[in-house]
Amino acid sequence: MTDFPAADFIENLDPNNQGNLKDQLESLRAATVELLGGAAETNLEIVSGSVTPTAAIHSVDTEGAAAADNLDWIDYTNHPDGRLLLLRAYSAARVVTVRSAQGGNGEIILAPDRPDSTSGQFTLDATDKFLLLMRDGTQWVEVARFFGADRDASRYHDMDMRGYISGLNVTYVDDADIHISGGTIEIHDDTTVKRYRNLAELTKTLSGLTVSSVCYVYVDPPATGNSLVAADIEFGCGDSHAPIWVQNKQGFYHQTNTDWRFIGSVVIDADGDVLTFKRSADGRTVRLGNLSIILNAAIPTVATGINLSAYCPGIGGAIVLFSVRADYDSAGGTVYTRPNGFDANQLVGYVRNSATAASFTNTKERLAAPAILEWYASDAGIKGFFTVHGYEEPR
Repeated sequence: MTDFPAADFIENLDPNNQGNLKDQLESLRAATVELLGGAAETNLEIVSGSVTPTAAIHSVDTEGAAAADNLDWIDYTNHPDGRLLLLRAYSAARVVTVRSAQGGNGEIILAPDRPDSTSGQFTLDATDKFLLLMRDGTQWVEVARFFGADRDASRYHDMDMRGYISGLNVTYVDDADIHISGGTIEIHDDTTVKRYRNLAELTKTLSGLTVSSVCYVYVDPPATGNSLVAADIEFGCGDSHAPIWVQNKQGFYHQTNTDWRFIGSVVIDADGDVLTFKRSADGRTVRLGNLSIILNAAIPTVATGINLSAYCPGIGGAIVLFSVRADYDSAGGTVYTRPNGFDANQLVGYVRNSATAASFTNTKERLAAPAILEWYASDAGIKGFFTVHGYEEPR
């Protein structure tokens, strides 16, 4: 590359040496042309993962016009230290993936492709995506990247969007149908994160349901495009279909269909129909009415599980909304509930003697998976009623 004239050259120039002045001005022009915006873009073809730039702005094409290629190194022979280089794809049909830290002279050092990542890459799959680099010794260091019209990719790079979900609330229609409201969801397919949208409310018919169970509803990402339709909504009943939290995806996913992301649940009654429910505006709270699970039964004096899997989702972190009524039978005492397998007790009732009015408490308790809540009384001789009113589900 051309060097700029030395400082004070014109001031120190011999007046009779006009030819030297011309040469230096030509050098100034040539060096300026080599800067960003100084000349028209030219194209470089990848050869064995490398390109050799001759200017400040280039498009990059795959080797032999292949459908995809990797760019791992950039020869810096023609660029002095500190020089900027702007790259973009030659064609959207020939995708160039710029890879970071491949080792050796001319390696490219990119910023992480998301906040929790330690290594980066940038896919030039559109001609309006640009990568700006600066030569730093034997490396090219990322200064900035520009995503053009791909706003989803821009948001994903700027913040960790893996767990993002907005809308897509599951609501009741009738004993066989549900609605899924409009919304947006990010789904991790074990390789990449993609964003999908549902612009209009969808109606999904549920069939082949397991009686007295919870039915879990999922989004199965479409094979093409990013618009959701009813066929992209999947479901399954019982604990084997309950979602599990996947840390690296930041969301609840199906246990075996690992790219199905959980969006909600419904309760199936003893007749195999969808139980009437109301869902809160935030999509998390489900109101079922009053489901009496235990009626006037002796409350055990040791912590005993109440299986709520037919009424509440078996998801770690789900919260059951319930009430307990405690009645004096032959003794007074205190009634407690707690999550299955935990030692933290919640006082939910107290009766002193036969003259004491029944104790009634509306409350909620976090569940562990499966959906089992424990209760017990401090003394024998207390009878109780246990009623489920709904639940709060994580998403």
